[in-house]
Amino acid sequence: MTRGKFIKDFINFIKRAVQLNEKRFRFGISAVEDEIEDIDDEYVKTGLRLAVDEVDAAIIDEILSNKIELENNKYVRRYMTIVKRTALAIREGLSTRLLILVLLSLADLPPKEQRELEYDLLKDPPSNIDNEPDVNVEGERFGYTSKRQYAMACEDIEYCNVKQGVVFNPARREIIITPECKNKDRVLKIIRNEVETITSSEDSDLNLDFDTGEKK
Repeated sequence: MTRGKFIKDFINFIKRAVQLNEKRFRFGISAVEDEIEDIDDEYVKTGLRLAVDEVDAAIIDEILSNKIELENNKYVRRYMTIVKRTALAIREGLSTRLLILVLLSLADLPPKEQRELEYDLLKDPPSNIDNEPDVNVEGERFGYTSKRQYAMACEDIEYCNVKQGVVFNPARREIIITPECKNKDRVLKIIRNEVETITSSEDSDLNLDFDTGEKK
């Protein structure tokens, strides 16, 4: 298995894992049994059958780990580890949010791709977007139509420690660069990687050229 195939298979699997875990929470662990026969991968089937039968978690771990040790390809081993952790999560009744975080930690995806997948799986980004009052400050305003991309840009600014002089305005999904911003070039670079639309201080909508970063 190549890394490219691993990533493709992982994305498909984690979506199925989320579906199964949600079904387990809504209808009970026995409801997962209905899905097993539709799965082609025998290793996945084994893990899910053990989980549905409520075999002791230590036994599930031992059985699936023994199979992993027989595999030489590192990406297949990683994929099998992800499957094992999913079976244990369904057996244990782990929340879907925690399951997603655990599986993403095992996949070793690029940070941006990991966040996008996490937000897609969780439906809504983990922030108070749309639930806060409008912010009225002077500065250059960059507005987003996508809640997910707005949350990711805010997270990048926080992570890069360049928030000084930058104001987040969740009510309008805006990032405002104030005159006090000391890292304007860095902040603009982060914004230009994700921004969909830009709003001037006069509230006129303009498009951003992704190749040049200039207003058109």
